[in-house]
Amino acid sequence: FFKGLAMAGAWACFDEFNRIDEEVLSVVAQQVNDLQQAAIMRNYRIDFEGSEITVDPTFAIFITMNPGYAGRTELPDNLKVLFRPVACMVPDYAMIAEIRLFSFGYKDARNLARKIVATMRLSSEQLSSQDHYDFGMRAVNTVIGAAGIMKRQSPDESEDILLLMALRNSNLPKFLADDILLFEGIISDLFPGIQLAAQDYGVLLQTLESTLASSSLVPLPAFTKKCIQLYEVTVLRHGLMIVGPTGGGKTTAFRNLSSTLNDLAGRKPQTPETSRYPAVKVQTCNPKSITMNQLYGAFDDSTHEWADGVLCTLFRKAALDTSQAWNWVMFDGPVDALWIESMNTVLDDNRRLCLVSGEIIQMSKGMTMMFEVEDLAVASPATVSRCGMIYMDPTSCVGINAQIQSWMQRLPKCFGPLTDLLQSHLDTYVCPSAEAMYRECTEWVPTVMNNLVQSCFNILGTLLLPYHTVPASAKLQPDILEHLQQVVPCFFFLSLVWSVGATCNNEGKLKFDALVRGMMAEHQSEVEIPTHPHPLLFDYFFDEENVAWVPWLDTQPEYGVPEEAEFHELLVPTLDTVRNSWLIKTLASKCRHTLCVGPTGSGKTVNIANLLTNGMGENFVPVIINFSARTSANMLQSNLMSKLEKRRTDTFGPAAGKTCTIFIDDTNLPQREQYGAQPPLELLRQYLDHGGWYQYVHPIRFSEIISVALVCAMAPPGGGRNPVSNRFLRHFNIIGFPDTDAANLTHIFTTIMAATLARSSFSDEVRNALSPVVRATVSLYNEVQAAFLPLPASVHYTFNMRDVARVFALMSSTTPNTVPDSLAFVRLWCHECMRVFSDRLINDGDMQTFHTLLNAQLEHYFKMDLMKVTSGQRLLYADFMIPEADPKRYEEVIDTERLTEVVKDYLDEYNR
Repeated sequence: FFKGLAMAGAWACFDEFNRIDEEVLSVVAQQVNDLQQAAIMRNYRIDFEGSEITVDPTFAIFITMNPGYAGRTELPDNLKVLFRPVACMVPDYAMIAEIRLFSFGYKDARNLARKIVATMRLSSEQLSSQDHYDFGMRAVNTVIGAAGIMKRQSPDESEDILLLMALRNSNLPKFLADDILLFEGIISDLFPGIQLAAQDYGVLLQTLESTLASSSLVPLPAFTKKCIQLYEVTVLRHGLMIVGPTGGGKTTAFRNLSSTLNDLAGRKPQTPETSRYPAVKVQTCNPKSITMNQLYGAFDDSTHEWADGVLCTLFRKAALDTSQAWNWVMFDGPVDALWIESMNTVLDDNRRLCLVSGEIIQMSKGMTMMFEVEDLAVASPATVSRCGMIYMDPTSCVGINAQIQSWMQRLPKCFGPLTDLLQSHLDTYVCPSAEAMYRECTEWVPTVMNNLVQSCFNILGTLLLPYHTVPASAKLQPDILEHLQQVVPCFFFLSLVWSVGATCNNEGKLKFDALVRGMMAEHQSEVEIPTHPHPLLFDYFFDEENVAWVPWLDTQPEYGVPEEAEFHELLVPTLDTVRNSWLIKTLASKCRHTLCVGPTGSGKTVNIANLLTNGMGENFVPVIINFSARTSANMLQSNLMSKLEKRRTDTFGPAAGKTCTIFIDDTNLPQREQYGAQPPLELLRQYLDHGGWYQYVHPIRFSEIISVALVCAMAPPGGGRNPVSNRFLRHFNIIGFPDTDAANLTHIFTTIMAATLARSSFSDEVRNALSPVVRATVSLYNEVQAAFLPLPASVHYTFNMRDVARVFALMSSTTPNTVPDSLAFVRLWCHECMRVFSDRLINDGDMQTFHTLLNAQLEHYFKMDLMKVTSGQRLLYADFMIPEADPKRYEEVIDTERLTEVVKDYLDEYNR
């Protein structure tokens, strides 16, 4: 570029110059210096980057940039000295506004311009500070543009009223509820005595309400108002962002607005009122689910051929559309400086997409660039100022009551006689219990209330599914209806406990149990859930056939240890595994997505993998994927596509008639990008929100994914695991996997070891020693967890259930010959505890503390001390002392000299 610039004697302006990486800027500085020196020294023929060129001294290079923004770099000193700095002052907004208002035909342009500037200044001073607020020149320009449109539409209307309407329509969509009141106060002071009549949106509002009703959605006034505001902003701005927390209705708003406009545009015959509204074509992409090269396009490193990206493909398709329809290009994903800054020329008045290939694509008149984001915490002011904003708050725009009403409308008509019963329970318990849970309980991961409510609906709907009639409008049989009137309240409480209460830790479940039982007593519920033999709501399953609450473990046959199973293959059912497996199976069988959260070692991976592999039936195809810090979106997509079949054009899924259950372990391990996004999770969210993802081979097209259910597992954030976006979490029923308590640990390992000892015909003395050995192990494990905490000098001091399993893993492989009596069994146990726990310790002080803890367990459970058990000698067991033995014999090493010889023999054999 510089070659052509210097040879042609042209002037060039480089906008946003400090977005270039610092390493590249240093190279640019050297190139600019060579050209400037050639002009100064009048040495016009120079060797430049391997080519001899002739420099025209009239060439000039200009730079414009905004310092200090996100995604900007500091210019190196050797580049700064080559340019003369010029500071641009803030323009006179009032003068600019006055001239532009006068050009639109406003007679009192000066006073109106002052009011615009005063409104923006007071708003910036008095309103709350939000990432998506902007009151600068572009915001002023938007107000002026809106005022000009209104002047053309109503030339005889009062100018004060027109400007007041422009100020309200341009700014109210982006304000939080509290700031709307302050803004109304500001404009009422600047426009005293002026009352605006309520705007009549006529056929647009009527059609929008009917569209929402056809989708079983509640047309709340606040939500329909946001949809109307979205339409108005699309008229004023060609770039806009829909901002708000998860569950605010952002996706629903633009989808239903586009459906409404398409409905109006498709009406025959057209009337003057409906002909104003064009049809809409929407194309959606998640920009963080792909790389920058896949988004904007890039040159192939080997062939040097240009390959289009998703963005330029969608942009070009919209720009070349010759119909009268509007084209909305929606980017549903996090906005950050890594990718959005390259669209500055699109979002400003240039309206052009400039690609690295040199192609420049001009936006068409009906194009709008939309962005759907949760927040703009990492977006630069340059991006915020270029876009119109619509803020959607979950509380006011959707609300829990509307969510309940919407679900009730989607119920099949056969459940009509049960409507009042369901409605009363939902209104009485769901919202109060969720609010109380947030107030008093601790969750494994933060959730949003509308997700918990939807999770309750998912479980309740699944439990009611077997009672659906065919067709749905048919009536239920009287006996079935009578049965449902008995079991529906029980179904509801089972769903409530395993949705709102399922995200809590163990302490939270105790509090949630007390909260729900208190509400049931307060409202005199007819449902009676036992408190004996188990005290908690979580301890009982509802048996619909017998209309009774039964303990979870009573729903399972008695467990027997398989004869030939290896130690690591044994899974002993516990209360937690039985109820969590039931919940995962119930939801996954109906293609509902689940996320299991719990600390490391709580059994998430092994239980989920066992369920999906052995417990789902022939119609379910399990796929297991493990995430790591290096997992990328491309790796994940390639892996998933290799497991799916092509069902029809651009549609993929498992074989016909089957459901693919994809288990993703360590979901929150993928490394976060500079601004916090996790591309693999964004790819999954694109599937969850939009039903598929893009294929990047030419031609780029969207692939629909069908019949796939996700079952994810992760540990809480921390220790290399990252927080996960609520926009991803909201699609899942979240199930807490708590730490296995002492009673369950004792039950698990007593069951396994008892079967092992019985199978190998150990003596009665050894068998009698098993129970105290297991209880001592669990007690020692809890003591070690409390005594040795992870610190900067000992970050590996983390202990979980896997460590308890390691204690018994090799103990289960011994024989009666090596462990003839209880003392030998205790010696073996002491050795395994030392190997598992004390070998991890870093200094003599910690070792002494551990020996004290071990000695305390020996005295309490066996009436021995450590000196008596070890006889003052070092305990050492091994299974390699007899190299040819098959199977290996795990036994105590008495002769240390022999041990040294055996190890040397192994080493010599390895080094040959």
